[in-house]
Amino acid sequence: WDHEPLLHNTFYALHGLVHPFLSGSPCGRLSVALGRHNTSHFAKCPTYDVPGGEDSWTYLNRLCESGLRERYPEEDLEQADHPLRKRLEYELSVIRRMGFVDYFLIVWDYINYSRQHDIAVGPGRGSAAGSLVSYALGITNIDPIRHALMFERFLNPERISMPDIDVDF
Repeated sequence: WDHEPLLHNTFYALHGLVHPFLSGSPCGRLSVALGRHNTSHFAKCPTYDVPGGEDSWTYLNRLCESGLRERYPEEDLEQADHPLRKRLEYELSVIRRMGFVDYFLIVWDYINYSRQHDIAVGPGRGSAAGSLVSYALGITNIDPIRHALMFERFLNPERISMPDIDVDF
C-alpha cells in the first residue's frame, strides 16, 4: 500500500486549513508565538490575538456570558446563584486554571468563521458536548444541561490532558 499520496493529501489539506491563520489572513486572529508557554503542564499553545486590547480571559468571559444569554433566553441569569451561572463559572475557572483560555478562543474563532462563511460544521460530539462553555460559545450545539452531560468527562483538573474537541467539517 502506497502511503505517499495519503500523506501528501493530508499535508495539503492541513496546509489549506492552517495557512490562512498563519499568513495574517483576516479570517482569523490566531498568532503563533514559538517559545512561549501557556500555563498548562505539557503543551505550547498559540495565543489568541484578542480584538480591542482586551485580555483573553476577559474576552472569553464576555463571549460566554453573551452566548449563555442567547442559548437560555428564558432564564433569569442575573441571580448570582443561578445553576447555569454557577456551572459556567466553574467550567471557566477550570479552563483558566488548566491554561486553556486561548485554546477555547482559537477553536471558537475557526468554528465561528466557518459558520459565518457557510462552511458546514457538525454539532459537536464526544466529551466536549458536556461543556457549557463550549455550548455557550457555539462550539457545540448540544445542550449539556438538558442532556445531563458531565463537564468532567471533557476536562478534569485531576487528569491533566489537552481538551479534545471533536469537530466535523
